[in-house]
Amino acid sequence: MNEKEVLRQMLSSLIEDGAIPKNIRTRIEEVSEKMKEQEDMPTLLSMMTYSLEDIVNDVNLPMHARTNIWNILSEIEMLKEKHRKK
Repeated sequence: MNEKEVLRQMLSSLIEDGAIPKNIRTRIEEVSEKMKEQEDMPTLLSMMTYSLEDIVNDVNLPMHARTNIWNILSEIEMLKEKHRKK
């Protein structure tokens, strides 16, 4: 499984979580859709970081979902470091 697929799978678990408000799941879905459009990995990772940091600050986000997004952001940071070294 490639890097994009891992991230997409992590986002899918949030999209399918019924405990997360619909408006937040829609925003997460938009991030997942943008992943399909963007081929340049560093640009994609930056876009995802910006979007997910905005979502994680939403007061309506349940704590378990916030933790999952922080985990995704950690994964993104590791991938950014990996791509910087290339």
